[in-house]
Amino acid sequence: MSARPTSRVPLRRAGVGLAGLALLATGALSGCGVAADGTTPQPGVGAQVGDATISFDTVSRDAEATCDLLQAHPELTQSPVTRAQANDLVVRQLVYSTFADELAQQADLDTAPLREQARQQARSNLSLGSDDEKAIDVVAAYPFFVLVMKKLVEPTLSADQLADTDQAYADYLQQWSTKHPIVVNPRFAGFTTQQGGSVSQELSVPVSSTAVAASRTPISASDYAALPASQKCS
Repeated sequence: MSARPTSRVPLRRAGVGLAGLALLATGALSGCGVAADGTTPQPGVGAQVGDATISFDTVSRDAEATCDLLQAHPELTQSPVTRAQANDLVVRQLVYSTFADELAQQADLDTAPLREQARQQARSNLSLGSDDEKAIDVVAAYPFFVLVMKKLVEPTLSADQLADTDQAYADYLQQWSTKHPIVVNPRFAGFTTQQGGSVSQELSVPVSSTAVAASRTPISASDYAALPASQKCS
């Protein structure tokens, strides 16, 4: 997990293209398919973060907006992006921003200025315009998370922890989740159950086996071209 604001470089260098938006270098959210008590998400729920719920409808809406953004800015990705990859990314982004909201609420922190600061970072770093606003909160989710962590968590860190805030943030998120479970529906690729079992690759919209495989690895131009329009994003 990187503390750096979202930028054009990681977007292009990410292994699956769009995943660069989330900057998930440490994989801090892996293993969140099932909570420690065996809880799984309810039908229609993409993820639950503490007391907050992220619905499939929200994931679908934000994934569509993200695909519109990538179609308008093809320079942001290094390889084609499928709708399945967009769904996966949006879930990750929403988990980060929802966690930040939950943490801020517990600390009685006004997040409005931080959220707007994160949006401004995203607009500036990605050269976004007024037509890109539908996806702004997806793109700004991780910068918002970082800003909240800097405000609430960084002052509590030791000198050694401050030397690697990426790891410190990941550790804090994992510790927080032991008391406030972060449960991500395992149908979103990239998440596994804590029991170590296989996870379903069934997504919120029907996808082919090619599209599912592309959620984990870059997809070739020829394979992407063969997908139905409903499974394409960028």
